[in-house]
Amino acid sequence: MKPLVSIIIPTYNRANLIGKTLDSIISQTFTHWECLVIDDGSTDGTDVVMDQYCEKDKRFQYHHRPKNTNKGANTCRNYGLELSKGSYVNWFDSDDLMLEEALQKKVDCLSNFNFCISGFQLFENEYSIISNKYNTDIDDTILNSFIDGKLILNTPSVMLKKNLIGQTKFDENLTRAQDLDFFFKILIKPDCKTGYLNEITSLIRLHEDTITNNFNSINKVDLASELKVRQFILREIKSKKMPNICRHFKLFYQTLSKAILKSYPSLFFKYLFQYNFISLKNKVVISFYYFIYTFSKKGLSSYSKYINKLC
Repeated sequence: MKPLVSIIIPTYNRANLIGKTLDSIISQTFTHWECLVIDDGSTDGTDVVMDQYCEKDKRFQYHHRPKNTNKGANTCRNYGLELSKGSYVNWFDSDDLMLEEALQKKVDCLSNFNFCISGFQLFENEYSIISNKYNTDIDDTILNSFIDGKLILNTPSVMLKKNLIGQTKFDENLTRAQDLDFFFKILIKPDCKTGYLNEITSLIRLHEDTITNNFNSINKVDLASELKVRQFILREIKSKKMPNICRHFKLFYQTLSKAILKSYPSLFFKYLFQYNFISLKNKVVISFYYFIYTFSKKGLSSYSKYINKLC
């Protein structure tokens, strides 16, 4: 018997795009799916579009995020999971596209694993692929490659068995690095068996509203979210005595350097002194580099060299 795949899509004001996303789901060669669209409060006529698709294909469901919950895609993803009935889960985004054999290939992958990662590409319009974002040469563990950013892993590119998820949820307070946070928690589970499908299964749309990793677009709230996640990862790696502690230590302090560049002193000192990764003496030296940069816009290279010497 074929497993039921629950496709969970958060959406907000995507009436002009979500139809193409849903069409790509209808076109799947694997047909045993349900698709739950969770609306985060759209005001652009998304409900009209969704009514049409729900009427046309009963596998579609349209729900609204409960008003007593936090606004945001993370809340919608969690709510969709609560409502889902499938034994397999594939989150997706309301402006992206699935290739026709995406579900079938991931389902096949999960016959031997409980967590399947696949490739994706970025596109600017229907015909212009502008960037290939899947890694063909993973020379490390999946976990380390993911944490390091060598392996890019996002919600559309993943399918996993629901029983692996368990009580794990997307952090509804994060505005950035939520995929890193959630999938790290999945990957470190002792029963996680990961399969890497080295094929492109989805197209990720780029447009003016797309949240990217552009440094200039990072605000204080976003950077606080990223630092929170990096700190959590470092704590977990240290407490579980996982290998390669030094590389992740450096990743945390590289993220902290963004607070120097963006001139967020409260954020910088909060995460510098909040946890005892390093001695007080070293924290004082790092603080010194912060003040050098603040007043002279120099010293970041010295900061990096100092961090590299600490491991």
